Parts: sequence; structure tokens; C-alpha cells
Amino acid sequence: MHRQLHYRQAFSPAIYAIISAILFLLPGFSAAEEIVLTQHEAVEKAKAFYDTKGEWAGKFTITKVHRVRFEQSGPQNITAHVKYQAGFLQDLTKTVEDQRTFEFLYQNGWKVTWMGGHKSARF
Repeated sequence: MHRQLHYRQAFSPAIYAIISAILFLLPGFSAAEEIVLTQHEAVEKAKAFYDTKGEWAGKFTITKVHRVRFEQSGPQNITAHVKYQAGFLQDLTKTVEDQRTFEFLYQNGWKVTWMGGHKSARF
């Protein structure tokens, strides 16, 4: 004995097309564009910010990342908690351990907008 499964479609295809068109027209939303911040991208951008704009720019550089944790406060706002080792630029054998937060904002790509203070990251 074969059973035939029936399901009821919640909306007609025309309704789905209208909803998709409305979402596509909303500012900052594109069905074709997925705004995902990868761990690799977060580390690269956090390192670049630390090395060029952070309070230790020109003195220290991030040499090794130990851990990363994300907190999302909105669809376009992410806080990355980063635990890392930084080396003194004059002598990279002299290192320090720290963990800081990096605030990311999505506007045509992810950008670091702010770096937290010493030991600001939480794991």
C-alpha cells in the first residue's frame, strides 16, 4: 500500500516573489549577499587594526592568535574576542600575551571600528 503525501503551500509563488522583491529593496539587505564574518577574516582585520591604528601601532604586532570568540549584537555588528601574543617590533623574541575585543561593523564589507582595552576580551 502506497501513501500519497500532500502538503499545503503556505503562500503562492507570487507572494514569495513579492516578499523577495521587498527584501531585496531594503537598505543593507541583499539576498545574493551573505554577510558572514569568518574567523580568518576577523583575525586578519583585527591584526591590521592593532598594527596600524591601535594604541600599540608601530611598537607591537600580533604574532600569534590563540583563541577567537564572536558575539553578535545585530545583523551588522559583531564583537570579536581575541586572545593573542604580540611581539615587540624592535625584537620579536620579546612578546606579551593579551586578549582584547574588536568591534566590527558591516558596511559594504566588515570593518574594525574600535579596539577594547587590555584584557577586555572574555572567554
